[in-house]
Amino acid sequence: MRYEEFKNICFKYFTDEEKQATINLFENYFSDKNMTNYKPTVIHGDLSKNHIIITNDGIGIIDFGDVRIFDPAYDFIWAYLYDEKLFDKIYENYKINKDDFFKYRIKEFYIKRTAYYGIVYADRINDKQLLLSLIHI
Repeated sequence: MRYEEFKNICFKYFTDEEKQATINLFENYFSDKNMTNYKPTVIHGDLSKNHIIITNDGIGIIDFGDVRIFDPAYDFIWAYLYDEKLFDKIYENYKINKDDFFKYRIKEFYIKRTAYYGIVYADRINDKQLLLSLIHI
């Protein structure tokens, strides 16, 4: 989803202060070369604990419906939100296309951006109760 789409939907519900915080978040991302200076990589796009299968024979990943070429840090959001210690272990062992600002992008943009997806979803399904629980980011 593009920034303009977030604005068009989310700004209907935001105070002026929330609008400004949104503008700052996205504009800081776009203007900070450390945020956009990554090597695009094939990513899962929807990686979560629900898409990782662990058996005695090994580890597998399922559901590749959102595969795309993007920032490899994007696939690590789930681990950071789920368990920071787990994230640190995975991050330590991840060797492909990892740069000095990998964690920074996750913490300072991708995680903060996730709330907007909830608002967009609630708007699309017209769930007022969900919207009320999400709108004050």
